[in-house]
Amino acid sequence: PRVDANEMAELMHVADTIVGKPGGLTAHEAFKTGTPFLGDQLKHRFDWELFNNEFLISLKQGDKLQKQEDFIPALKRLFQHKKSIH
Repeated sequence: PRVDANEMAELMHVADTIVGKPGGLTAHEAFKTGTPFLGDQLKHRFDWELFNNEFLISLKQGDKLQKQEDFIPALKRLFQHKKSIH
């Protein structure tokens, strides 16, 4: 199903975590809502996406997924951190 921008912001706000490409808008929404972010780095990412992901990691609000077998352990690490709104 298709979700418009207003609904997407609301979904991100209530989510336990966000998993996806660490683009600027998604990383910013994760930061502003305090939602933990798991950045998909299974494929090549642009430098700015890597920077966005590292920024969230430095705040202890994110992690990166570089191998598929690390998916569940990475989610478990993120769930250990409380959600904090900036």
